[in-house]
Amino acid sequence: MTAAEFEAQRATLACRACGHVGLDPYPQPNGNGLGAQCPACESKTPLIGVMWFPQGGSRQALWHTRKDYSPREVWRAAGDHCTFCGKSWALCEQLNIGRTAQHIHPVLFGGQDTSPLVPFCARCQEMSRAALMETRDVMEYVTELEQIIRRIEAANPELKTPR
Repeated sequence: MTAAEFEAQRATLACRACGHVGLDPYPQPNGNGLGAQCPACESKTPLIGVMWFPQGGSRQALWHTRKDYSPREVWRAAGDHCTFCGKSWALCEQLNIGRTAQHIHPVLFGGQDTSPLVPFCARCQEMSRAALMETRDVMEYVTELEQIIRRIEAANPELKTPR
């Protein structure tokens, strides 16, 4: 499903988690993607098998931080295989799967655009982006919960637990 198809159908799509009909879009900053979110249960994976919808421009997004390498160079230096799934450059080419490179320490989590790169096929890149977004969301929720706990403990010192 593309972003345009999702936009056209989102009012009729049901959440797999809670059954609510009508999904909302949300932007994913890493890679120019658009995700679906259920407004009722806030699930960011309300559709089976869909994490995000590409919107175009993702080729530029892959190159936005670092311009001094080519994916081919990265793949050759690492043995011509995807770091995640092990597909060879030749097999990806035969199956018409794109080849990219990814930072070992993602820029999204404070990595530098000069950090080492590893080869990724486009399929693994998509999966890793979804996992990175999920990790970012979990980290944000943990931070919010820690702030709530601190406010409750400040208002009720008897509840404070040693850390």
